[in-house]
Amino acid sequence: MSQRRSRRIAGQDPSLVDEETSRRVYNQLLALDYSEERAHELVYNDAHDLEYFESLSLFVQLRTKGFEYEQALDLVNNHSSSYIQLIMRIYDNFLPSYANDGQSTAKFVLLYLEMADDQLELNDAPRFAALSCAQKMLTESTLRLKEGKLNDKGEITVELGASYDDQTSVLLAQDQEILLPSWKKLATAISLSKRGSIALYITHMELSKDVQDMLLIDGPLKQLILMNNNLFENDGVDDFISVLNRDSSLEDLSILNNLIKGEEDAQSLVNAMINHPKLENIMLNSCGLGCNESVMKSIVTLFGSLDGITLNGNQIGSYGIKLISECLASNPMLCVLQLKDNLLNDADAATLATSLKSNTNLRILKIAGNNITQKGMKSFHSAVQNLSSLNAMSDSNHTCLVIDGDKELSLLNTRNNPSHNKAEKLINVLGIQTNMRLLNNIPIELMPRVLYLVQGRGLFIPSLCRTFMFIRQWSMPLLFTSCVGLELRRSERVRKKMVMDYMVDKSRLGG
Repeated sequence: MSQRRSRRIAGQDPSLVDEETSRRVYNQLLALDYSEERAHELVYNDAHDLEYFESLSLFVQLRTKGFEYEQALDLVNNHSSSYIQLIMRIYDNFLPSYANDGQSTAKFVLLYLEMADDQLELNDAPRFAALSCAQKMLTESTLRLKEGKLNDKGEITVELGASYDDQTSVLLAQDQEILLPSWKKLATAISLSKRGSIALYITHMELSKDVQDMLLIDGPLKQLILMNNNLFENDGVDDFISVLNRDSSLEDLSILNNLIKGEEDAQSLVNAMINHPKLENIMLNSCGLGCNESVMKSIVTLFGSLDGITLNGNQIGSYGIKLISECLASNPMLCVLQLKDNLLNDADAATLATSLKSNTNLRILKIAGNNITQKGMKSFHSAVQNLSSLNAMSDSNHTCLVIDGDKELSLLNTRNNPSHNKAEKLINVLGIQTNMRLLNNIPIELMPRVLYLVQGRGLFIPSLCRTFMFIRQWSMPLLFTSCVGLELRRSERVRKKMVMDYMVDKSRLGG
């Protein structure tokens, strides 16, 4: 830039073009607290220099937006007009409002300029938009925490995410250095919150160790969801584990689309989760777990210490299912297991279903989005309702609800009490005429006991009505002729009389 232009922007030998424009700039300078004498000196000059006029106009606009004198002067003297116009365009279109605090916004722009190194390009706009979006969310979330507004669950939900055109991009930790003051305010608001528990969602933002240290502290933070954060890049595993170990209040942790690469990292993370005093539910979706056999060996050890674990979208195949099934067969304390959108086939379904026969703790199993056909679903049917005999049905799994299978499967084991599930299956199965064969070999003297079991003992449907509907469907002659032991205890004459009495009673009732 010419020395002449620099001198003129500094206030030496200024010149403008026309009276209307001169008056406008003159009034703007007065609004910026320039004295009338100084404003007049800058604006009214006989020399009509277009370059000077353009520079002074940009200078005034920067000052109006909150840039300090030296900052605005430096930008105009050392950068092209197109570059400055781009800055102001970003200022107007992407930055949040800081309670109309222009100076804070201007400082934010300047910090970004330092971050952008040499020259801000047009394609930096999405990146800057993400940064400004994150800043806006941090500010709004801090205010929400201070106000203490709870949702229907008695929680305060804090959602933070960078906004990108390309959703695979992540706001990098070094980009967020200018957000550190806002992160500190948010962390303080979290630690001082007195109402309800806090659920914190952070997406498409890479967290530096400083930010993790601020957020993961003992307090009301109960749920943490981290998605697309490059969480375990470089030393991320060690950093995350170190801060996780210090936060003993966290109960639910979700890590989504954060690749866990090796066995050592996986084992370190698993150990930290197992040793955590309050962690109950873990979600590890799309973390690449099924691609590494050693990683899967580490992950299944979590089943013995958690209430629920979600492993959706991890490319888990036959080897992973073998490990999971072996663990489930040992009846760990795990209550909820999600395996949606993996690589399970019919053979894997059979392996998994077999493990349910010896498991009484698992309450919910989700299997949607796999390559399981109706053939594979039959394995689950056999596990939760084996119709080969009453003993087999009694020995079936009455605890686990298999979700996302077929419609009939989703209606089995829907109650919290396993004995209710068992009784309901007995009622439904024996109420079907074609299933009378299940009563074969049952002595007639045991029928009162069967009816007692059928009553359901606490089912929502009135037991008397249930029992009546149950018996009404029975083919009594078939029952009496098919029960082994009947002939040993009843003469032919007595047996025929009982059948005839039944037929007479049925005709009298019109049925």
